[in-house]
Amino acid sequence: MVEERAKKGHIADVTNSINAKCIAVSPGSVEITGGFWAQRVTVRTNALLHHQYEQLEKEGMFSRVCEVSLGEGDELEGFAGEARLYKWLEATACYLQRASDPFLRDRFDSTVKRLVEAQDVDGYLGFTFSKSSADKRWTRSLNGHELFAAGHLMQAGLASRRALQDDSLYEVAARMADHIVACIEDGTLSGYVDHAGAEMALIEMYRESGDKSYLDAAIYLIDAVDGRNLRVLRGHSVVVTYFACSLVDLWIETGIDEYLDSAKSLWDSVYESNIYVTGAVGGRVWTEAFGRPFELPHEGAYAETCASIGLLMWNWRMLLATGESKYADAIEQGLFNAILAGVSLDGKSYHYDNPQACFSTESTSVWHESHVRLTPGHRVRHPWFFDRVACCPPNVARLFSQISAYFYTIADNGITVQQYGNSCANFVVDGKDLQVQQNTEYPWGGKINLTVLVDTPSIFQIRLRIPKWAKRAQVFVDGHLLRKHKLEQGYIICDRLWDKKTEITLDLEMSPALISANPAIAETDGRRSVARGPLVYCFESIDNQGVDLSSAQMMADRSCIETREFEINNLVKGIALSLPGVSRQWEPDGAYSDEDETDIKTNEVDLNAIPYFCWGNRGKSQMAIWLSRKLS
Repeated sequence: MVEERAKKGHIADVTNSINAKCIAVSPGSVEITGGFWAQRVTVRTNALLHHQYEQLEKEGMFSRVCEVSLGEGDELEGFAGEARLYKWLEATACYLQRASDPFLRDRFDSTVKRLVEAQDVDGYLGFTFSKSSADKRWTRSLNGHELFAAGHLMQAGLASRRALQDDSLYEVAARMADHIVACIEDGTLSGYVDHAGAEMALIEMYRESGDKSYLDAAIYLIDAVDGRNLRVLRGHSVVVTYFACSLVDLWIETGIDEYLDSAKSLWDSVYESNIYVTGAVGGRVWTEAFGRPFELPHEGAYAETCASIGLLMWNWRMLLATGESKYADAIEQGLFNAILAGVSLDGKSYHYDNPQACFSTESTSVWHESHVRLTPGHRVRHPWFFDRVACCPPNVARLFSQISAYFYTIADNGITVQQYGNSCANFVVDGKDLQVQQNTEYPWGGKINLTVLVDTPSIFQIRLRIPKWAKRAQVFVDGHLLRKHKLEQGYIICDRLWDKKTEITLDLEMSPALISANPAIAETDGRRSVARGPLVYCFESIDNQGVDLSSAQMMADRSCIETREFEINNLVKGIALSLPGVSRQWEPDGAYSDEDETDIKTNEVDLNAIPYFCWGNRGKSQMAIWLSRKLS
């Protein structure tokens, strides 16, 4: 039996869930030791949390906490702002689990103290309705967001308890959960529909406390919208992904197959016809929703950062439920591309929606701040979203603070390496210490070196995920090629007697690839995108001077793609791609002309591509992921 050394800090604690195929590892058991994720995440998380505290203070969040705690202040129509505060608290708790920061700890403690004071005697806690407008609580179905905010309160309380062994916020969350249970029992929440989020939080509260009333409350909320029978993908993309998380969680706890059947059907719909090549979801802007199959606009894409994070959370639960590597592959796709693109390289500005193309440098996002909308400009990230709900920034922060928890899973027969990056993880095998160290240049290079250290000889499995993009994979154990091995559900299995120190090397072929899309996706028909390893690449005009990316063409042969090193603002260094292409200029200047009168001037150029997550960090620029292909 493989056990975790530190069981505190699970982001989804299925340790005692008999239906889970594998178990999550706590963030506190895995340390990121360098490389890509140290550069992108662990070093940036501190800056993220400090910056976000300043923005929350600027928008009046902490003043509102004080008003509510004193029973003052008018109703704030549609505020629901506490959800983003709770995400910040969750992120801070997880960060403080591994790092010392007196400023953040002081702000965390003082905020929790205010929340304790703000909570009503019946357990209700919300910022939209002050104590003087208590009669309006639970009356704004669909847009009140009270349950949604309560879900994030529970998640923050759980994080505080598990990561910091501090029950102050958890007790606030438990009283709010008890209040929700009471409102379900007395009919207050009959017919109440809200943004999903409370469902999976209530299930997690059940896992933590063993109080079945929380599980029953989650079942009530899920069954109220016929969660057992959902088969058609539609609706707000964050709502769908969060709700799907609860469907998987509920199957893990109850074994009722209809819940997992619904989650699988929805997942198939996403990955068959409703996902961008970057792993982003939700194409429709004004409804923030999934569209019809293959409806995936590019320059006007919605592709909210929160939806990509919700999809990652859904894939994580599918992985725990089934043990199938396709879900870990999907996590990798979204993490390296859709999610990282939502935050600037310095970690201080964000995209709410994430375009998949940007052809006009004077084209603003519909979600830009009002003062920007009045002055046309290029697509830029913002330090915060004051006109809209700033849900994405703290969501990024809490994911980054927990990122190491996604690297490994454990099961009775061994340990599975789900994600690759420099790290050191500690486990216990049959009561004996075990450590796994990773050293790699991933995602820039495909060689992953693992060191397995055991105090006492033990027999167990090390399972290594083979990403779906890898055309060739080899495994070496202590320098010797592992010729006979099992490949099961997308994993190479190393099953042996481990003694003292063993070196494993996984070598993944990481050559550039051209990607084509289903012709039903109108904006990609006849076009190709470029990828290398887990990274999707894009073309920025700043690297392609004089080229109009909306009409440029790439050569068809991928063997012509070359790699080179690149660096942006001392914030990222890695591998860029170059390939031959054609710049085109249409004459005459009008939109249409008789074919016999059309003259298209062409010029052969070298096209340069950088990882999509890096785009938009160097000023005004066109951007394209997909270019048309020159056939002759």
